[in-house]
Amino acid sequence: MVRAYPADPTVTALRRGTPQFFRRLSRMSETSSTRARPTDGTRWDVQALRAFAVLAVVVYHLWPHRLPGGFVGVDVFFVVSGYLITGHLLRELLASGRIALARFWSRRALRLLPAAFLAIAATGVTVLLVVPSVLWGQYGRQLIASTIYLQNWQLASDAVDYLAGDDDPSPFQHFWSLSVEEQFYIALPLVLIGTVALVRILARRAVSPAVVVRVVLLVVVAASLAWSVVQTQTSPGVAYFSTATRAWEFALGGLAATLPVPTTGRRRVALLRATGTWAGVAFLVASLAVLDGGTPFPGSAALLPVLGATLVVLLGGGGRRSSRSGGGPRSRTSGVPPTRSTSGTGRRSSWHRSSSGGTST
Repeated sequence: MVRAYPADPTVTALRRGTPQFFRRLSRMSETSSTRARPTDGTRWDVQALRAFAVLAVVVYHLWPHRLPGGFVGVDVFFVVSGYLITGHLLRELLASGRIALARFWSRRALRLLPAAFLAIAATGVTVLLVVPSVLWGQYGRQLIASTIYLQNWQLASDAVDYLAGDDDPSPFQHFWSLSVEEQFYIALPLVLIGTVALVRILARRAVSPAVVVRVVLLVVVAASLAWSVVQTQTSPGVAYFSTATRAWEFALGGLAATLPVPTTGRRRVALLRATGTWAGVAFLVASLAVLDGGTPFPGSAALLPVLGATLVVLLGGGGRRSSRSGGGPRSRTSGVPPTRSTSGTGRRSSWHRSSSGGTST
């Protein structure tokens, strides 16, 4: 007895002389092409901003007269951090209605603390070996402050003018920006959780959490920027290191993460995004040349690099945030674009901060 097998539809199509075989090949080709496209959601414009920030600060430390405004790389990092972390937390909040604080903080700790503590320990040993004992007390206080991420407040309390040429900064002084960043990682989730509570109180009005977050971040931008302008004029040494004068930079980046931006459609949309992105790049390049160590900073002068970085993260990336790209759809989280960042940046920057260059000034 001969067993009958079902006919292969491809063979049948060929026998019948229909175009089904060719249509099937076309669908297979389209599927393979789609699978081959990168879908990790990486924002290469954001990675370019990070590279810009690192190179700017390194060149500034090595040849300050050739790149007088290179210290603005720190402000670029603050905007990028605000954009990425706010977007990540807000997507989690909108998707699940909550933020897993323990998980978020533990991941940040595992990513940053080992390299940071190793860099601090290595720097401490070097200080004991090569630095005169008369400076051990001062450096010891800064070592402790760096370890608990309060180095910026230690420097602010000492009223150190970091940009002054007569000062001889300690090897731990570069950890001040990492301290500000870690304070942001602690404060932002608490702010968003408070936003959830506020939304629940206003639930009868059907207020979206994303809308409330935008309002809160806008208030932070306005208040912190105003204080930055005032304190930069009255107490520049404190203003340079204060978290209160830098919070608006994180908040503006976070605000950009919540704003819906057209990703596909007509030619004028693409032209608008390209124009805005290149305007941001122009602001960043101009800040390297226009600003220098004698510029009162941060204050209003920080608007140039901060607005430049914000324009790039807001309008850059082309169509990567559209529904057919690796970025995924924006509509499912009220305009919050999924993005993927490079995980090793934080670990590497710990060593940068303990060297003459690094990612801080």
